Amino acid sequence: WNQQGASAQKDAGDDEEDDELVEEEGSVRLEGPKTRFLFMTRHPIMQAMAMMAFVDDLTLHQRVEHWLAVEESFQNDAKFLPSGSTFTLQLENLVAEPEKHLEALVKWLGFQHGMNGFDKTLLKEWLNSLQADPNKKYEEAYRTAVKDDAAVRKEHVRLVEEFGERVRAVSGYELSMGLLDEQ
Repeated sequence: WNQQGASAQKDAGDDEEDDELVEEEGSVRLEGPKTRFLFMTRHPIMQAMAMMAFVDDLTLHQRVEHWLAVEESFQNDAKFLPSGSTFTLQLENLVAEPEKHLEALVKWLGFQHGMNGFDKTLLKEWLNSLQADPNKKYEEAYRTAVKDDAAVRKEHVRLVEEFGERVRAVSGYELSMGLLDEQ
């Protein structure tokens, strides 16, 4: 967003109260009744493993801890936002039932034409491009490592003991992944 984009929306003559650009400490943010916050999440261990290619100076434990800090921060911040202004979508749910979750997202955004406003060919291409299980390679690798490597198993137990309850509380994800039952 820039100043021109915001003023163009305001000049459109919308009867509802408009969003406002707020400048504070060198940053600019958009606030108001139409502001929306979409939060996409993923199982913390799968996210941590996916980030290994980009963040190789942190341990898996540190990446899971970072994931949890972001989740908790968003949950805490959301308490102060207007009702209905946030939407959380789990990656696993999106790929399992993409049309259902895309439809809910479009409705939440208030698109006037809903799903009918999308180009059907592009929508079909997008749906076909989704990986059925984006966590599969990470989950298989992690399960194998926990099963075969005592040090990894010990670290997994530590993750579950240290973060399991908090992860479940903010996301519903099960950090143990059933691996502690497979002894």
